[in-house]
Amino acid sequence: MVKMSRFVFCALLTIAFQWFVISVANASNPNDVPTKDVQTKPGATAGELYKIDFPPPFVNAALIKAKIPQEKVDKINSTLQAKHDYIHQKAKEIGAKHVVRNPFDYPPMEDEIVEIFQKVTFDVYSDVMKSNGINDKKIIEDSYEYIQQQKIKNYVEHQHTDATKGYNQGH
Repeated sequence: MVKMSRFVFCALLTIAFQWFVISVANASNPNDVPTKDVQTKPGATAGELYKIDFPPPFVNAALIKAKIPQEKVDKINSTLQAKHDYIHQKAKEIGAKHVVRNPFDYPPMEDEIVEIFQKVTFDVYSDVMKSNGINDKKIIEDSYEYIQQQKIKNYVEHQHTDATKGYNQGH
């Protein structure tokens, strides 16, 4: 399994939790979602792709960079998009098996949540790649890492844009 730093994965997980809380809070007002949004998950605009487990543009770029044929890229991407609910359900199931307490019910256990999500997302990604005939461990690990790095980059850019908007509106 690919080992990314705990900080990186913790950042991604924090982002996902924030998105979940915000999306639940805003679920009653569908007008909050701009029309140019990415259609893979509600509430995620092009500048907020970090909210998606496997953002299609990042998956496409990672797989094309790895020289995966386009027909496989499309199939892998659609399969990964369909795994969103499975990923979150599987992570919660693993958390529920903890002897002491479920880390999903006790947010200060952030490190355990990070490890669970990292393992589940990598396992799903690896299984999807292998089911599409891509068995090279280096390609799987490198492309997974690339996707995660792009999500972080997207998050940083989004935060910078939001900070700039707030500053400009206040002055």
